[in-house]
Amino acid sequence: MILAFPFLRFRRVVAMASVTAMTAFADTYHPSAPPPAVPGASNAVAKAMPPKYPYESIAALRKKAVAGHPLDEALGGRTRNGTEITPRTSECFPAESRDLFWRMDMVPSGREGQLRPLDFDTNGDGKIDDKERDAIRGRNTWLLWGAGNESFWNWLAQEGYGITDFLVTLDSRRRGDRFVRAGLVNQPGYQSNTDPSKRILGLYLDLPVAPDQANSGLPEGYRSTGALLGNPPWDTDAVRPIIPGDHAGKLLFVPGDKALFEATKDKLDAAGDGLDHTIYGYPSGIFGLRLFFNPDFFGPGQAPAAARAYWTRQVLETHDRYYTDPKITVDPKLVRPFRVSVACGFCHVGPHPLNPPADR
Repeated sequence: MILAFPFLRFRRVVAMASVTAMTAFADTYHPSAPPPAVPGASNAVAKAMPPKYPYESIAALRKKAVAGHPLDEALGGRTRNGTEITPRTSECFPAESRDLFWRMDMVPSGREGQLRPLDFDTNGDGKIDDKERDAIRGRNTWLLWGAGNESFWNWLAQEGYGITDFLVTLDSRRRGDRFVRAGLVNQPGYQSNTDPSKRILGLYLDLPVAPDQANSGLPEGYRSTGALLGNPPWDTDAVRPIIPGDHAGKLLFVPGDKALFEATKDKLDAAGDGLDHTIYGYPSGIFGLRLFFNPDFFGPGQAPAAARAYWTRQVLETHDRYYTDPKITVDPKLVRPFRVSVACGFCHVGPHPLNPPADR
């Protein structure tokens, strides 16, 4: 029970124009159809062999596509670079219904104006029914869901010649001054990582705090510890989203280097915040930014294998120059291992005006 943001509420700012480009869903590792039919094929071969999936929902949606227009990543079954992946539909992404942010957006209550969590029990029957829970799903979506825009931001990082690279922004060694430098809001429950031995593929990513470490000075009953998100104590009915059973256990893509993929996944799992990473990705340490495996890096075939080798030469073997040398970051041949999604909350969360954090 952490990422509660007792000092935060939505802030109205001009959102990034990228939202119009959010056309390709890309979760890490998702259960919606069989693994690609040609797991060992190169990208060139995969492009020449359109995937065949016997799922009626996929076929029906493809028939509705505008003739002559390319399919998005989720429906088309391959990335923009041609790496074959499992197609997905909306049922692959059930919304999180737990009130994970119950310490956020608190409102004054009583004569003293004490801040209390929002009450979603609008009909006053003492419980949150499914219809009332839609408000919680909506807030969770606003704060966590990138709608697949990680593919857009990855394209911009790789081919935008230095316009933006969120993996550089996430440099955990600068966690302490993120808000001062860029107005970024840190995710509670995480801490700075300055230890090179704890990098993941050469990247300094935030590490979770100890499970019993407090994240705020809130009074008893509102305190949070550790990195895991959870229900408020009075709402124990909600559970994590349940993905349809026929989807369970199916990969988004077949890993080209299984050992590397599993070792990396183990590290990200250990730093998780309790959300289903197949829907919402992994926490980055910055609120509103979530990490997803990049199929063009971890996937099968010659192109992802070449991408992994190039990353090793340009990043792993250059002693952190990735963070400081623009010649590395602007290189369009550099395929990132992770894609970063941007939720609405990235732009629209800020200090609570009635309970701001202390000045520094």
